[in-house]
Amino acid sequence: MPEKGIEWKGTFYTWNTIRNTRFPGSVLEFCHEWLQNQESFSMKTSGSTGTPKTIELKRQHMAASAELTKELLQPETTDSLFLGINSDTIGGRMILVRAMEWDLAIKVVEAQSNPLNDLNDNHPYTITSLVPYQLSEILKDKNSLKKLSLFEKILIGGAPLDPILEEKLQGLNPLFFLTYGMTETCSHVAARQLNGKQPQKFFHPLQGVRVGINEREALWIETPTSDSHPVQTNDRARILANGSFEILGRLDRTINSGGVKIQLEELEALIAPHLQGIPFYCDATEDSRLGQKLVLILESEPFETKELLLRLKSELPPYKAPKAIIFAPNFEWTQSGKIDRIKTSLQWAKTN
Repeated sequence: MPEKGIEWKGTFYTWNTIRNTRFPGSVLEFCHEWLQNQESFSMKTSGSTGTPKTIELKRQHMAASAELTKELLQPETTDSLFLGINSDTIGGRMILVRAMEWDLAIKVVEAQSNPLNDLNDNHPYTITSLVPYQLSEILKDKNSLKKLSLFEKILIGGAPLDPILEEKLQGLNPLFFLTYGMTETCSHVAARQLNGKQPQKFFHPLQGVRVGINEREALWIETPTSDSHPVQTNDRARILANGSFEILGRLDRTINSGGVKIQLEELEALIAPHLQGIPFYCDATEDSRLGQKLVLILESEPFETKELLLRLKSELPPYKAPKAIIFAPNFEWTQSGKIDRIKTSLQWAKTN
């Protein structure tokens, strides 16, 4: 049987080579550290449980996560993985861990809107992970759709899945699983099969994972992939009698646009200098492609916005510029003198 390893930038490296060679500043360096039995790894959280921060993940928990996914996907020794999402995120890191823990081959490409562009028409890969935005781009291209059909099992995560996009998966060859998890839990702790003979309507916790809700209806998680018991999230949830659960929305002001978590308060501080005192706030509208689309709401009469949007795109961090501007001639305000974002958005979002 051929020795397993990783293909990166057109070169194949066996796991043994990675174990014995350092590759500073590359995705291979993480693999080297893992194969050298490093005990902890620094990861930046995405904001699912609060303000993003850098935390240390233990090797034992990451290995436990790989084992949970193994029970879900039941990989064979002949399977091979494909990594086309951001390898610096917990989702990307855990795909690498699975390849090493399962002793399977993996191909890694730079993340892009359609990662299948880098695959041959008759590629050999059977398992991959995608964010919904990538999936939507793939489904637009007939050649990419053929490549997609060669996979057997595909994990979807990182952002909410639009129901229209989910409907398009019915009848496709791969089994698709929508996942739920976060950096603090070393990737997903629950999954929902989206197609095939037994599609599921709700998330089902993986083996050994328990979930519940607190007095605010916010989901908590007990999992073998974390020391924190429970891991408290800011996601409103409904728990069903059979232990499955449904995510109802966010309790905080973090939005998820195309797999990118955006903290609205932090972004508003960056936008304020560009608006010269105009009252404003950031919000999200539903979008079939991105899940949530970032919008800027101004207390102003309408004006030409092209120049402002271009300036914000050039000045703000990547993927964090508003996609549209909504004008609200009169904001709603609370008794304490704060903008009532909920009432204002309900009143004006559908009129622009």
